[in-house]
Amino acid sequence: MKNKRHEHILKAYANSRFPRMICENLPDTMLMFEEIDIYAINFLKGKRIILSVHDIISKEIKDYISVNINNQQIDQSDRKEMLIFYRLAILTVGILEQYFFSG
Repeated sequence: MKNKRHEHILKAYANSRFPRMICENLPDTMLMFEEIDIYAINFLKGKRIILSVHDIISKEIKDYISVNINNQQIDQSDRKEMLIFYRLAILTVGILEQYFFSG
């Protein structure tokens, strides 16, 4: 691992729980977030992982999540929790991509 900050971000994602908003409003994204979790845990354990594509979170999924986060009918605390989790997921994906696609 290149630096401790990367390790701390990966650990934070691996130890976080999925926000309620994912289960209730975005159940079709759960598999993607779980996949990111598996990649982060395996990387932290030093296991060999193979990322199949560069875009773990596609632009379409990012747009879909953004629309749901900005939905005014969603409870403010749920939106805030989802936004923090989503930002952590984006950071985690960025770190994984940096290690596996920077060469």
